[in-house]
Amino acid sequence: MLSGLDSATRVDVIRDVNESIESGTIFEKAEPMSVESSAVACDPDMAQPSKKGVLKICSGMVLNRREFFIAIRRLGRIIKKYDPKFDLAASVRDLMNSFGRSPFEISLIPGHLCH
Repeated sequence: MLSGLDSATRVDVIRDVNESIESGTIFEKAEPMSVESSAVACDPDMAQPSKKGVLKICSGMVLNRREFFIAIRRLGRIIKKYDPKFDLAASVRDLMNSFGRSPFEISLIPGHLCH
């Protein structure tokens, strides 16, 4: 979703998303995975990236399917704030197809609208 943005817009979007992550407004109720889980990054430093221009998403976060798609819609809403031509359905086409869903269903999943 971010790869189609120019670098200046991407930096603004990442900053806004990281602020939303820190304030708890982008993810509904994510549960941390246990440290023993194989899904947690091998390197503890990778669990919370500190580099500027990187999304600060904990690798141990667990979202159910609904929460995941709500977070995608919220990310789309943030992107659209900086790039009004952003098309969420087009950007998640492959992702939605991998779930056996139409890309347009992203607009039917509860959560904040992308308008």
